[in-house]
Amino acid sequence: MANLIVESGNSLTLSAGNSAGPVNVQGGGQLIVNGGTASDVAVQNMGNATVLGGGVMNTINASGGLVNVLSGGLANNTVLKDDATMYVRSAGKANNVSVADGILAVSSGGYASGVQISSEGALKMLQGASAVAITISKGGTACGFTQINGTVTITAMNGSAITGTVKGLHAIGNLTAENGAVFSGGSFASGVFQLNGGSANGLVILKSGVLKTSSANVSISNISVTNGGALLLNGAATATGIAIHTGGTIGGFTHVGNTSATIAKMTGNTITGDGSNLVFEGTMNVGSGVTMKNITVVNGAFFLTSGAKVEVLTINAGSAAIQN
Repeated sequence: MANLIVESGNSLTLSAGNSAGPVNVQGGGQLIVNGGTASDVAVQNMGNATVLGGGVMNTINASGGLVNVLSGGLANNTVLKDDATMYVRSAGKANNVSVADGILAVSSGGYASGVQISSEGALKMLQGASAVAITISKGGTACGFTQINGTVTITAMNGSAITGTVKGLHAIGNLTAENGAVFSGGSFASGVFQLNGGSANGLVILKSGVLKTSSANVSISNISVTNGGALLLNGAATATGIAIHTGGTIGGFTHVGNTSATIAKMTGNTITGDGSNLVFEGTMNVGSGVTMKNITVVNGAFFLTSGAKVEVLTINAGSAAIQN
């Protein structure tokens, strides 16, 4: 069936063995692909297109409409604009989704890959959802994001500053963030989080995870590095509120300003985590059992709890003291 128009109040169902395309779903119309195949699907404002039960929709252009990918459904090559929304439910799958102005929402058990979020687009991930190959460009946002064994990139666009924002990140794999990206909350494990620009606040670096910066435009705060995790910052990065727990490591750290950087957790136990090649301005507190190497105090105070160890300490301006 070709050149079909589903008008307001009407519904078209494509069951197994049936195919159609192009299909224009107008406002108030409904397309249901239940085992069949629909190609070149246009979903207008207030229109509804649903794929499930082994059905496939290819090349979807949604302008203000709604696209549902339910259990067993597959959607390939989708463009969302003009406040369009796509829901990927449990056991549903969507490949190559571009969101310029709209929302891609992935529920628990849903899967999305090749996702590009730009302009006023948004990616919303519920607990248990997964996605790979994600690009958040200028003006795009993502929240509640879980990424498994893929690469997620928060990219700059044409070299300009980006306002891409990711909240509640929980990532396993590799992640790259460019200038202007903002990360808030969540955790990272078993891979390298390369922060080339932007900021990260409230992240927990878990076992085998590495948070690494390579730019003067990077700012991190309230970062917790647990056993087996590592924080590696270049000489131009700034950081505040850093906690290195037992078995965690820190290197190449530059702290500028009056806010304290803490390598300890004093809640009944003193946590140990080693550091090296650290240059800072401000205040740093180091817990018992920690080994610090090649420390330079530019202007501030360096406090070591009794039992801590320091090798090669340079004080340009400020002080160092051992506390009982």
